[in-house]
Amino acid sequence: LVAGIRSSYAPEDLIGRRAIIVKNLEPATIRGEESQGMILAVSDEEGISILAPDRSVALGSRVK
Repeated sequence: LVAGIRSSYAPEDLIGRRAIIVKNLEPATIRGEESQGMILAVSDEEGISILAPDRSVALGSRVK
C-alpha cells in the first residue's frame, strides 16, 4: 500500500493506529512501488486526516 500522507504523518505516528483500508484494488505503480490498496482519508486546509472507526472493532472488519 502506497499513500500520499507523508506531509501529515510521520511513520512512527502510524504505529498502532487503526485506519480504514481498501485492499485488493487493481495494482498501480506509485513512486516506483506497487500499491494494491488505499487508506481512506480526508483533506482540508489543515492537511490530511486518516479516517478511523469511532469505536474498537475487530481487525479486518468489513467496510459497508
